[in-house]
Amino acid sequence: MKGEAPALRHRLRLGSTGSGRGVPHQGQRQADLRYAVAPTRRPQGWWVCRDQPLQAGEGQRCRLGHEGRVERKDTGAQIGGPVADAPFGPRDAEALGRYLCIHHPHKISPVILESGVKHEGMAEVLADLIGPDVKCMQSMLFVKPPGFQGQAWHQDEIFIPTRDHSLIGGWIALDDATVENGCLWVLPGSHRGCLWETRSHEKTDEFDFAPESYGFDDSEEIPVEVKTGDVVFFDGYLLHRSRKNRSQACRRVLVNHYMNAWSRLPWQLREGETAARGDYRDIVMVHGEDPYAWKGTEDRAGVGARVCKAVEELAQTL
Repeated sequence: MKGEAPALRHRLRLGSTGSGRGVPHQGQRQADLRYAVAPTRRPQGWWVCRDQPLQAGEGQRCRLGHEGRVERKDTGAQIGGPVADAPFGPRDAEALGRYLCIHHPHKISPVILESGVKHEGMAEVLADLIGPDVKCMQSMLFVKPPGFQGQAWHQDEIFIPTRDHSLIGGWIALDDATVENGCLWVLPGSHRGCLWETRSHEKTDEFDFAPESYGFDDSEEIPVEVKTGDVVFFDGYLLHRSRKNRSQACRRVLVNHYMNAWSRLPWQLREGETAARGDYRDIVMVHGEDPYAWKGTEDRAGVGARVCKAVEELAQTL
């Protein structure tokens, strides 16, 4: 519901590379110790909450939260063609085996919305990293079946350009993620640099056709192997990638993107809209208050499915 615009007031927030905490509003409770992020990890640009922040059963529920939806063909997907028109078989696993990623699954799955996007433990960590008021603008369910490629080096702020550089990714492992099945790889400390240029690449056996960032030394990259239920948080400027799934099973992960709710988001601008005034309002509040609640929210992004382009092109040549 729209109303009068509140007077803007100054808020301190925790920079993603900072060592302090955001200033908590009255009544805000501190993060539970089991979700605490080691301060020594913050300068690296990525942090792992182990000890299974998604408690036993929650990761399983997130995995199953989309089942039936795909099988019944009622997602209304728009990316890569409507899911409703896809030639799925009778089993959900067969349907998901055709796709690399489902975009915005929280819009059709209450389980993913509540146990994934808005999980209380994750929300407390995000408030610690970003500040007391946190919003989410995107969720992506990466299925990554056997043989599917990963994504080349990139920085998320290239795709979701926040005004205050507050973007944080939350990478929730729904299966154990290993080097063999295509876990996340990061370049520690790279978030302290610039946004690197991107280009097309020819490494289509290892990576999908999404553009790659280039021009830097990646010799210090490290794999981030995690267990089911672990959560990896990373800065929007951090260089990261994943490799091909060389195992015999899917590697599923729910990736959400969050930012400071006090910063407007000039993303997916409409015709005639400028970055200075643009503010993407298809959001979910996960912690604190929405300072722009008077604007209302919109339902702009459709649920969509993305195929692995490299696998799709290979299939067309057979």
